[in-house]
Amino acid sequence: MNIAAIVIDTNPDPKDVVVGTQVVGQRPNESSHVEGKIIEINDEDGKMAYRIDFWDGVGNWNTLEQIRVLTTTKPGGLSIVDANDSAAVVPDVVPDPASLTVDTWVFNINNIRILMTRKPKVPEGVLDVGTVVWAHTSKIRYYKGFVSYKGTKLHVDLYDGDKFLYEMKDASHRVIPDVPPKAADIKPGTRVIANYKNRPRYFSSTVMEIDASDPSEPKYHLKFDDGDEILDSL
Repeated sequence: MNIAAIVIDTNPDPKDVVVGTQVVGQRPNESSHVEGKIIEINDEDGKMAYRIDFWDGVGNWNTLEQIRVLTTTKPGGLSIVDANDSAAVVPDVVPDPASLTVDTWVFNINNIRILMTRKPKVPEGVLDVGTVVWAHTSKIRYYKGFVSYKGTKLHVDLYDGDKFLYEMKDASHRVIPDVPPKAADIKPGTRVIANYKNRPRYFSSTVMEIDASDPSEPKYHLKFDDGDEILDSL
């Protein structure tokens, strides 16, 4: 049973839908619902609208009725848990023998899986089970996914179905939490990843210049590692 495929079909409580909430919503000109994240909320004459950034970079405005909060249901019960609740899932990974105590009865380590400790919410920017990330896959490319297991290595499941494994010593620069950067942290020479022409992936690049002529929305001149250049905002 794939519990990550279960979404409760009820209109969410508005107080539960905030910037950063993981949801499924409608893409432009499509009837199906797709996973994404709330990035902006607009209130016009009492009618709320929610802008969703979908996994491939496409964005769209949804009403509350079009949104479903991404949750999972534990098999065998009616308990509803947040998608970041790691106790709702058991990663299909052979455990590290060092994590098994003397009270653990094992016939063959390949036949057991560890029930993870509950983590109600992953702090923003922390690489832990449930963190939404951009993961380095090849050359200058980063694809969107989430951390599915953290042990001696970091396991990342991409939203396109691929899975990647990272040494913990490499994870700090190869697996990047999906958190908007702060303008104060970006200067000429800062290494970043950025989208290019609305493609479903990010690319490694360097900030060359900053145009702060409009203080409310500075523009960043980026040079990608393959030589392409763009002017973009945060």
